[in-house]
Amino acid sequence: MALFIYAVWMPQNVAENSAIRWSSDMINSLQTTFNRLISHQAGR
Repeated sequence: MALFIYAVWMPQNVAENSAIRWSSDMINSLQTTFNRLISHQAGR
C-alpha cells in the first residue's frame, strides 16, 4: 500500500517541482529582458 501511494504521489511532486522551476526561470528571464529594455531607454 505504501509503495502504491509513493508511486502515485512522487511523479506528481516531481512534475510540480519542475513546473515551478520552469515558471520561475521564465519570470527571471522576462525580468532580465524588461530591465535591459528599461536601462536602454533610460540610457538614451
